[in-house]
Amino acid sequence: MKFSTLTRVSALLVLFAAITLAPRAHAQDFPDHYRVVNLGNLSGTVSEGNTLNNIGWAMGAADLAGDTIEHATIWIYGLRFDLGTLGGPTAI
Repeated sequence: MKFSTLTRVSALLVLFAAITLAPRAHAQDFPDHYRVVNLGNLSGTVSEGNTLNNIGWAMGAADLAGDTIEHATIWIYGLRFDLGTLGGPTAI
């Protein structure tokens, strides 16, 4: 009876150690890599990237001069591309 209890306690200790130590070992093998990039704007004061795909393209919107018109924008490898608007009374 004592052997069975000792075996269970030992198994639980080994399991607890495996659960707590495994994530740390994995995190050291594969560190996270991030890069922060200033996307810039079209000519206004506001721009926002709100989507990022798996090849590094950022999509969002940016204002033109005067901050009255917002255009869809895509940033590809550091280059900005103005995609325009959907139309409407303030579209240029």
